[in-house]
Formats: sequence, C-alpha cells, structure tokens
Amino acid sequence: SVTLADRDKFLASLPAAARNRPTAPQEWLGMELANFTPDMARQIGIKHIDGVYVLRVYPGSQADRASIGEGTIITQVNNEPVGSVSDLNLVARRIPDDIRIPLIVQEPDGSIARKMIRP
Repeated sequence: SVTLADRDKFLASLPAAARNRPTAPQEWLGMELANFTPDMARQIGIKHIDGVYVLRVYPGSQADRASIGEGTIITQVNNEPVGSVSDLNLVARRIPDDIRIPLIVQEPDGSIARKMIRP
C-alpha cells in the first residue's frame, strides 16, 4: 500500500530526476507533465499504466480549477488514449480553444475519475 508520504517523497525526488532526463517536463493548462514510466511506477509502488504523470499543478491554473493534483496520471484526453506527453500534445493540438476537454485520470489514491478542463 502506498501512503501519501511515499507519494510526497517521490514527488520531492522528481525535480532532480527531471534534470537528468533528456527532455524537460512539458507544460499544458497549468500542469508540468512527464511520461509515466515503469521506473516511476516502481518508485511509488504502483502498477504501471500508460499515461502522462502530473509533476506539478500551478495554483489558480486551469488544472487546479479542475481539481487535478500532483501525482495524477492522465490516461485519456478528449476521449483519446494518451500514453506519452507527445500523444497528449498531438491530441491537444486538434482540440478547439473554446471547448471543455474531458480527461480520464488515475488519482494518486488509485481511483479513476473523469475531469473536465477548460483551456
């Protein structure tokens, strides 16, 4: 079982790990994102799923207003599966600027949720 302390410890370790990766975290709608890798899953003690990991949410951002938190894993954007940040970017480019975007996410507690985010 993963505790909030485990998740917080993992999140605290990510900025240093992010500096060692070939690509920096991507930003989208007030979130810093990274590919969710099997290594990351092992570090926080959860099963790996295809998705995009939310490293940081900026206060007052679109993501914050949609109740998306750090440690969330985004698995679908606009009803399309996303297994990487590049997948998410491809889907996001095709979405008109003025619509609410449905997301399917795995919350840090393991529950699956549908979120709506407005660009």
